[in-house]
Amino acid sequence: MDNFELAGIKSFTRFWGMLMFGTYSVINIVVLLNLLIAMMNHSYQLISERADTEWKFARSKLWISYFEEGGTVPPPFNVIPTPKSAWHFARWLHRRLCGHSRSAKKEHMRTIRVRHVPS
Repeated sequence: MDNFELAGIKSFTRFWGMLMFGTYSVINIVVLLNLLIAMMNHSYQLISERADTEWKFARSKLWISYFEEGGTVPPPFNVIPTPKSAWHFARWLHRRLCGHSRSAKKEHMRTIRVRHVPS
């Protein structure tokens, strides 16, 4: 504001010009600050509305992590054999008794990754 020199303008006009510019600057800062507050309030409301859903999702994900992969029934009832477990046992028994074909064994050996340990 100190370097606001206008040549050929009277002091009365210069005073009102500087007053209007100062008022514009103050109003501009107040409006932008209110806009920032409103945007932050809107973001907080969205987060607080979704908090319950996010909590339920995290809780469900935690519960699912306790279940065995491929388990059919929950732990107290998994002592009783199910048709699925009987089918898996029959497949295992068939593989053990009949054995793999030569190509299946070769494919199996190809998929195994051997890790080299430096000596």
